[in-house]
Amino acid sequence: MNRNRGWRRGLSALLAAILLLTHISPVAVAPALSPHPTKTYRKVTPAPLSSNTYTITLPPDTYTVMGDHSAILPFTIINSPDSSASIDSVRIAVDADFYHVSPATAAPEGWIVNQIFNAGGGQAWVRFTTTTAAIPPGAAQVFEVIVSGQYMNVIPPATTDREDSVDAGRISIRGGGNTFTHSGPLPNWTRKSLALTLAALPSSLGTGETLTLTAYVENRSTAEQTAIVPAAPVWTSDDGGNVTLASGPTPANLTLSSGATGSFTWVYTATANGTGAFSVSANHLITVTSPQKTSPLVLIGDFTAAMSLEPTRVISGQQVTVNMTVKNNQSAPITNITPSALTPLGTADAAWVSGPTPATQPSLAPGATAAFQWVCAITGN
Repeated sequence: MNRNRGWRRGLSALLAAILLLTHISPVAVAPALSPHPTKTYRKVTPAPLSSNTYTITLPPDTYTVMGDHSAILPFTIINSPDSSASIDSVRIAVDADFYHVSPATAAPEGWIVNQIFNAGGGQAWVRFTTTTAAIPPGAAQVFEVIVSGQYMNVIPPATTDREDSVDAGRISIRGGGNTFTHSGPLPNWTRKSLALTLAALPSSLGTGETLTLTAYVENRSTAEQTAIVPAAPVWTSDDGGNVTLASGPTPANLTLSSGATGSFTWVYTATANGTGAFSVSANHLITVTSPQKTSPLVLIGDFTAAMSLEPTRVISGQQVTVNMTVKNNQSAPITNITPSALTPLGTADAAWVSGPTPATQPSLAPGATAAFQWVCAITGN
């Protein structure tokens, strides 16, 4: 009996110990340490890649004239300041439906005309290249492209003025093996319907005398143009020469059939000694216009002299004739007129061959003119 009670007491103690273990409060356990230290990551934005871009422009008053054999388009190529390369190859393309590039096109200094391509596949372009005068970032270069009509014919007509532009898809600008991307608007120019020329006669006169300014207008479009009017002539002088309007324009307006020519006239009185010229344009509204043209120089004074050169284009080694025309615009004779020595201007060299002929003019009556001539040999460019 006593052994049984002892066994029961031992079993009761064991059960109590088990119950006590089931009510033990949880104990916090520290997490295991990572075998590597914690790393902090920072997002880095890469610097943008350099973009090679260019712009192409024309002066705002650039034009061609219907019926002319050629025209000059002075394109400016500007390398962006943000570019990483210099431009060493420039291909400029025009609309081959109306224009071809003339073989007379010349490259700027340090560049060459690498190729001119016309007609094939509706293309008309010129490529300029250089190895010594590339356009650096932020710089610009002017390329004068001479254009004519297709196959070197005249620039084609239309019923009114047209806006023409480059062939954007065929322009190619490269440098250092990189292709440049165009930025900004593409240039355009006006193909004008009216041709205009000016004459101011006499070209030499004294104060108080009169001169006549004539503007000859030709309708180069394919349609009759009505109510053509001239802009008011603008007189410009750098040395004080002046004129005043006496009458004109006569007539007030013109109607011209296709291909026809008409004229406007003005009469002016010379009021101050000096030199100057007139500028005039003509138009019908804004759809039919002419270029603004400038007259030959007008000389106002008691004794005037005008110079001319024939021919105006030569190659190295050829000779030119220099002409001087003098006029006595005062009321008394002028005696013993002797020209001074010639002073050549420009980059070519001019060597004296003969002249002046005559060496002197003994007397020049009021209103009379006299001429002197020299011959010079031209070398260089």
